[in-house]
Order: sequence, then C-alpha cells, then structure tokens
Amino acid sequence: MNLRFSHLLQLAAAGAVALVVGGAIGRFWLAPEPVVIERRVEVPVRVNPAAESPYLKWKVALSYPAETPQFGSLARKFADKIRRASAGAIAFDLEEPGKLVAPAQCLEAAGKGTVEACWSTPGMWATREPAFAVFGGVPFGPEAVEYVAWLNYGGGHDLLDEIYARFNVKSLLCGITTPEAGGWFRKPVQTADDLKGLKVRAYGLAARVLTKAGADPRHVEANKILPALKDGGLDGAEYSFPLIDLGVGFHTVVNNYYFPGWQQPTVPLELLVNKKNWDALPDATRGQIELACGDTVRDGLAEGEAIQAAALRELRAKGVVFQRWPQGVLDALEKAWLDIAEEEGAADANFKRVWSALAAFRAEYETWRRLGHVP
Repeated sequence: MNLRFSHLLQLAAAGAVALVVGGAIGRFWLAPEPVVIERRVEVPVRVNPAAESPYLKWKVALSYPAETPQFGSLARKFADKIRRASAGAIAFDLEEPGKLVAPAQCLEAAGKGTVEACWSTPGMWATREPAFAVFGGVPFGPEAVEYVAWLNYGGGHDLLDEIYARFNVKSLLCGITTPEAGGWFRKPVQTADDLKGLKVRAYGLAARVLTKAGADPRHVEANKILPALKDGGLDGAEYSFPLIDLGVGFHTVVNNYYFPGWQQPTVPLELLVNKKNWDALPDATRGQIELACGDTVRDGLAEGEAIQAAALRELRAKGVVFQRWPQGVLDALEKAWLDIAEEEGAADANFKRVWSALAAFRAEYETWRRLGHVP
C-alpha cells in the first residue's frame, strides 16, 4: 500500500469518527434535558393535590341518617366512590337529616339552590306531585331489577326528568334498596277479613290500600312504633327490610313477621341537584358523578340481597315466626291498590300518564319474566 493511499484511509477513518462523535453531540444537545423530563412527570402531582382543594365540593342534605343500612349507607358508598374516582377533586360532604334543611323541604331547597344536593327518594315529594309516588316504589310494583330496567330503558327516567324540570332540579338514580318485609302482627292474618279493624302502622299509598281493605292504618313515627305495639295502640306495623327491623327490635314485642312486602318492593334512591348547577358542570364531571351513582346502584342490588340472611337467622333464633301472606289476602290488597291507582289517575293527569307508562312496560316485560326466569 503506498503512503498516499494509506494517508487517505487515515483521513477517512478520522472523518467517520468525527461524524459519529458530532452526531452524538448533536443528539445530546437536541434531546430534552433530563431535568425537564422530570418536571413534566411531576406536573400532574402538583396540580392535583387530592382532597385538600377539590374543584367541586358540595354539601349533600341526607333524608336518612348515614348509619341506616342501604338508605343512608349507600350515600356513604357513593361519596367514597366519587372521591376515589376523582382523586379527591370531587367531594360530596354528607350532612345528617335536618342539619342543612328538613328532609321534607329538600326539593324546594335544591330547586332554589339554597342546598347544593339532596339524598332522597322521589316518593318523598308525592304531596307536591302525585306522579312522584310511582317513581318511589308503589304497592305491588316492580322489584329492583325491573324498576331499573324501566327507568333506564323503558322511558321512566325521561318522564322523571320532565316532571323534575318544573322544580328546577335534576335527579340521578344513585341507589336502590332490597324489598321490604310485609310487617309485624300481633296475631296471624289468615284471611282478608282478619285485616278489618286492625290498627296498623302504615303511611302513603300503603295506608290507603289498607284503608280500602278495611284496616285502620295509623301514621306513627319510627321511635313511637314499639311503645304503641306494647300498649295495644297498634295491632301491627310495617317498617322496612329484615336487617333494619331487627335493629328496631320489633321481635321483642310481636313475633308474626309477614312476607312479601307488597307495599314497597323497592325504593329508588336519588341524588337530587339544582338543575342549573348540574348543567353548568363540565361534561367530564357529570360523567364521573353518573358513573359513581351507577356503581352505587350495583352496590344497592348486591348488598341488599346479601345482608338479609343473617338478620333472618337471628330473628328466627329469637323466636320470630315467618309468615307468607295468604294468597287471598294478597289478592284483596292488590285489588284495593288497582282501584286506588285508577282513582288517582282520574284525579291527576301526570299520575295517569306515568302509571300507564309503567303498567305498559310491565305488561310487556311479563312475557320475558315468565319465559326467561325460573318461577
């Protein structure tokens, strides 16, 4: 190899090294500085400080004490779900009944914006609008799954939105309860005639049904039911499902416990908010709240069914006798209810429209229920 050619090879090699080094240096200076990358990773942590400064913080006026199974406990579950799902950016502070506003006044308070939200059930407002009773669980009405089907896929919630719009509020289905029991009675009820003259604690539509069936219903506050049963002021009382009834202590006074709870097969629970405030929320925020409510409905369905067996076992051990309503009694009560529904529809157009919509959905659903479900 001559010297000139060797010299050229050396120059080429040196140039190649220079290109590699130069390219590396160029890439080094063009690449993002490592410190900058670290800052970008840290930004979401600094601007999302969890619960210390939520961008939405509302107080929720409860209609039921927070410790009440399902009726109050589902509100706690909802508040926890939305806090976790938003990393603390959305906070709903639950206030016990009466602290912000009396439960009976929450509809008007939410409509005026004097409270930010209520945890309630549409049936609470039936004295303002009779049709709300249909959305709160009616005698011989659907149980939870069928009710949710009607609300979400049978047009029920569209009707509810339309009626609530007149009150300037938005209702979100945010929980649902298991069926109630049929009630506690001092003596067995074997025929429809045995209802006649009985002094029974009941309220709302159930009281009207019992009245038509010949009973003597009394509206008695919860803390006065046991004393009234003890001193003979009541012959029977309907209240709630087994776990709650166990806690009240009805078994210490009477031991005939009747099923099923014809008067209220389920109770839909709602998050009731001022409509203008709801509409002003970012779409993502509304979506998070809706998702948390939907998951709380799931909790209501699952929890309500799971917690009754232990309560029934304890009640049986305490000497309670479980009774099924005789079919003749149920038939008489259902006939009384259908008469009342017809009367209510004749007196109020909205009630008739909503009740007719639910009845039509149920008639169509019945085909599937009979064919698709084990009797």
